[in-house]
Amino acid sequence: MTLRSLLATIFLLGCIGPAMAHRPIEDRLNSLPWARYQDEAVELLQQYLRIDTSNPPGNELAAAEFFHRIFDKAGIPNTVYSYAPGRANIYAVVKGNGSLRPIVLLSHLDVVRAESPNWRVPPFSGEILEGEIYGRGALDMKNEGMTHAMLLLIAARERLPLKRDLIFLATADEEVGDTGSAWILEHYPELVRDAEYLITEGGANLVYPGRGTIYGIGVGEKAPFWIRMTATGPGGHGSMPIADSAAHRLARAM
Repeated sequence: MTLRSLLATIFLLGCIGPAMAHRPIEDRLNSLPWARYQDEAVELLQQYLRIDTSNPPGNELAAAEFFHRIFDKAGIPNTVYSYAPGRANIYAVVKGNGSLRPIVLLSHLDVVRAESPNWRVPPFSGEILEGEIYGRGALDMKNEGMTHAMLLLIAARERLPLKRDLIFLATADEEVGDTGSAWILEHYPELVRDAEYLITEGGANLVYPGRGTIYGIGVGEKAPFWIRMTATGPGGHGSMPIADSAAHRLARAM
């Protein structure tokens, strides 16, 4: 999702207050210095991609501290939540006037491992080739995480009159165990409890320079469903399976 389209979505969700309500959304978007913000986003994304957060082991603390420095420089309140050696989440917020409930921009800091011989460039180089940024996480999902961070920077710098708090939350360990988000919900549920909307990854949004843009629409999501089943039945020998055995009953139930 691009900066412009995500910011437009936030406008449409009622984030912007009456101080800008008299101007059409397109006018508000066009008034912002997009070229400068785009250049900044590209440079910061390259830096983000150079932080190796392969999971396992994760090392998300380095990425959380990276965002901490960005937000501190912009004067945006933020907190790094370390919960295990090398593992951390980061939370930041640009406050609105509280007339509407918050919106959460959620991303994850970790990436899956990369097999270097299969890459055109080193997977943690953040290099630009033919107008495209290469790096593990450039699609899943450091690109969107940086977009979220840029939206907070834009809101703070442009002093947008927000009706909602704009919350940035980047968590550890999404790729393996989801311990980062689980830790937040267990220890600091108040950070997101009152949110009305949450925007995160999903679908497949791809930009092909010179060839157009694809916006994928996701209408479903896989999730684990843990179940314990018990079956009983007569015993027997493997050479002559019994149709009513416990194993057969379980197989039919599955």
